[in-house]
Amino acid sequence: MKLKEPKYKILEAELKKNIISGKWKVGRLIPTETELCKSTGTSRVTVRRALSNLEGEGLIDRSPGRGTIVTDFKEAENQWYARGLISQYIYTQDFNSELLSVESVIPSPAEYVFRGFDDPESITRFRILRKVGKTPYILNTTYISSEYADDVLSRFHHEENAFIFQILEEITGKMVHKVEDVMDIQPVVGEAAQLLEVAEGTSVFYLTRILTDEDDHLVQVTRMRQRPDVQKLSVTFEKKVRSKK
Repeated sequence: MKLKEPKYKILEAELKKNIISGKWKVGRLIPTETELCKSTGTSRVTVRRALSNLEGEGLIDRSPGRGTIVTDFKEAENQWYARGLISQYIYTQDFNSELLSVESVIPSPAEYVFRGFDDPESITRFRILRKVGKTPYILNTTYISSEYADDVLSRFHHEENAFIFQILEEITGKMVHKVEDVMDIQPVVGEAAQLLEVAEGTSVFYLTRILTDEDDHLVQVTRMRQRPDVQKLSVTFEKKVRSKK
């Protein structure tokens, strides 16, 4: 048996139809809560919940003393964001990391991304091989400011503190605010193929991840070669929901 939809959802759909169809024009005041209660035969609680959901979608704007107006539907329609950015699915048992090397590097001037560090000529590179059980699935190369390298190394643990950005958050007291991922498909050769235990020329995910803090300062750059037979990548997009007052 099909369950009946809640009254507020039915009302929400009716009001949304008036907005999307253009019956209620952008910028116009819609009926008051009292008027909606009377015209739809619903309670004030039902009306308020329906309006709250429409406001969350960015379709209306409610302001005490001014009333409720229709906002630009097309503008709200285009406000999409990636939830969780790139979600990574791997076999979850026996996850571990092997720290291969730690070394100071001076990146090429063509590497524009590293200019975001406070001192782009003082950078430390961590090379990490991540495994599930005995199966390698990511060859990870992470770049951070050299001033934090010793502290990171002292706290790094192959099972407990395997993610460098989390250690940096503890050291600096600043949270990672934005993560930018750029993904490509590339063949691996030489040492990379050997470490990932794949044949020379095998195509793998090549992901560059750029992490910045709330002040838009570069925290970490990570480049990952990922075996697609062990790990899948997924991106979920959702409408951007406006904060409710």
